[in-house]
Amino acid sequence: MENQQTREITTLKVWLMFYVLVVLLSIIPGAALIAFIGGAFWKKYPSLKNYCRALLVVWVVCIILLMIFASSLFPSYARTFKESRYTDVVLAADSVKHIVELCYLDTEDLNQCSNIDASGYYKESEGMNYKLRVPSYYGGKHVDFVVVQNGVVTAQTVKRAGLYGATYILKPKVLSGGYLEWHLSDESSCLLYRLCHEEEY
Repeated sequence: MENQQTREITTLKVWLMFYVLVVLLSIIPGAALIAFIGGAFWKKYPSLKNYCRALLVVWVVCIILLMIFASSLFPSYARTFKESRYTDVVLAADSVKHIVELCYLDTEDLNQCSNIDASGYYKESEGMNYKLRVPSYYGGKHVDFVVVQNGVVTAQTVKRAGLYGATYILKPKVLSGGYLEWHLSDESSCLLYRLCHEEEY
């Protein structure tokens, strides 16, 4: 998912740079053409006046259409950037998810796999094969914290960069053989903000 979003961002950047370049290159001849209208040039070549006026209209229409088309990409461009930022949260939750799996293998009890107590205080949980650090330890540029309570992993984004402090909640289900199956909880607010999708798990 991260590689796909990176490719999409690169493509959008290339297209936007192309549109900006076209507009900038069009300003120079357009400005020159406007300067000529009504000037000494037309007195010398009056037969070209109507032709150049028509050319100017066509040029303006093309620039307007080009800008409209470019502006239609901005919502998609902004959304792709937002989803790319949210990838950090997904990766953080996935890394903690593997620690919970090791915790369950050690303890065989998801209730012991927490980095927050019943009162909401941060704590560390450590066993023979795992170490679950406090929620803020897993924070980052776009990740506020990752809380684990009774095996349930809740990663929350920062409240800037269009991420709204959205949560990404993974719930485990114990399978035969001591394995855990994970699914994205309906309580995840990232679904509301359309930053994540149920089919991810």
